[in-house]
Amino acid sequence: MHSRALHILFTSLLSLTLLLAGALVHPKAANAEEPMALLIPAIELAAPVVDVYLRDYPNGDRTWDIAHLTDQVGWMENTGTPGQPGKVGLVGHVEIDQQPSIFAELHGVEVGDMIYLIRNNVTYVYRVTVAQTVPPNAVGVLDPDSNGAETLTLITCASYDPLTNTFTQRLIVSAVRVG
Repeated sequence: MHSRALHILFTSLLSLTLLLAGALVHPKAANAEEPMALLIPAIELAAPVVDVYLRDYPNGDRTWDIAHLTDQVGWMENTGTPGQPGKVGLVGHVEIDQQPSIFAELHGVEVGDMIYLIRNNVTYVYRVTVAQTVPPNAVGVLDPDSNGAETLTLITCASYDPLTNTFTQRLIVSAVRVG
């Protein structure tokens, strides 16, 4: 293993150890009996995972309320549960108030990279199979796979348009469980 890869792995594991030991803030996800955490060594990310709930808006839209997410990743209500068949949906901001946020480097994840999701002291290992951008309304990316496999989908904003002050795309990173 190259020294940079070892450094990334060591730094990420150290951060994750501190996270799970309580040295970093780690709100307990309501769906979990223990804190959850996400580790992506390729981009040196170790982050707590909290619940994100569906919300009905006055205009009739129903979507996940991610306003409270700051330096956390959100586990999307009504998506899969780690360790069970289905698609686990995780979401995070790419930026907040024009400052990089938890998924600011998600664009650096490549096919073949490993992702670790820790829940109830069990580590679930995923390998990235797809990294793509899609329109914001492409919620089909969260549909369970037809083969019933356990998969993980990470979602954040992409393609900022300064004229409209909006992100016009969503970055989707999909991974299949390998361990």
